[in-house]
Formats: sequence, structure tokens, C-alpha cells
Amino acid sequence: MYNLIDDANVPSLLSIPYLGYPGDTQVTQNTRRFILSQGNPFYYEGKQTSKIGSPHTKVGYIWHIAMEGLTSSDSDYKLEMLQKMAATTAEKGFMHESFFCQDASLYTREWLPWANAMYCELFLDYLGYQLKI
Repeated sequence: MYNLIDDANVPSLLSIPYLGYPGDTQVTQNTRRFILSQGNPFYYEGKQTSKIGSPHTKVGYIWHIAMEGLTSSDSDYKLEMLQKMAATTAEKGFMHESFFCQDASLYTREWLPWANAMYCELFLDYLGYQLKI
């Protein structure tokens, strides 16, 4: 028996390159494709964005943690992730822990420092500044 999932939290399969673990490029790309697809039961598609959720929050709730962007080498994709994150704050100006994929005004924890820090890190990464772990 097996269970194929990935969670928005770090560590996760998606965060392996971010955490600096060496890996086979093909395996990493295949894993990323799976994680960011309907094959992952915690991947949710909504009106404003599609991202990963977690078993730690309600079904259909997406996390603002920025691993999708931070583990991509595509600057256009990074910018798209930043824009989607900024568009899903329910006009609060802060990243929430999670939000409902169909309505960003439904969220958990109005302000989550970790998610805000990851947004900032993705923004710096987009500008060409990488933090070293």
C-alpha cells in the first residue's frame, strides 16, 4: 500500500531543491509535475490560483507558502506566483496561513509570519537575491 501526496509545509518533496539536497534532475521534474497536479490530493484549483494545501487545514484551502516559485528557475513563473499570492490576501495586505481556493476572503490565520517571510524571500529571489541555507 502507498500514499502519494505532498504538503505545502517545509520540508516537503517540492522543497527538496530549496533545502539543498542533491537529486536527479529528471526525478525532480517528474516529482514537481505530480505535486502540482490533480494527482496530489492536496493540490487545489480555484478561481484566482492553483496551489498546494495541507492535511493540517480544511479541504480546498491553499497555503501561501512560496515553494512553487522558490523551486522554479523560470523568472516569469516566479513573478506569476508573486502576483497570485498578492491577489489572494483578501485585501488585508498580508499572507494568510491558508485560504479557500474558490474564495480568498475565507482564510485561516489572518496573518502568518512564515507565509509573509516566504513571500519576501520569493520577491528577493525574483530580483536575483538568493538566501543561503
